[in-house]
Amino acid sequence: MAKRRKIPPTALTKGSWGGCLRRAQKALSRKMKGSRNREKARRKVAKIHEQIKNTRSDCLHKLTSR
Repeated sequence: MAKRRKIPPTALTKGSWGGCLRRAQKALSRKMKGSRNREKARRKVAKIHEQIKNTRSDCLHKLTSR
């Protein structure tokens, strides 16, 4: 049976992206629907979400392939 290790809670969470995401989503919510600036803000939020996803995926891979 494999040993169970405790994973630090910050390893699989948003980490440093939390503040960025909050700020970007707030900025997005203030933009007028259908505007070019809203589309740019939406893309920025999507990019941050993707970076969070990639960070979590990478961390999980590193933990499971030790």
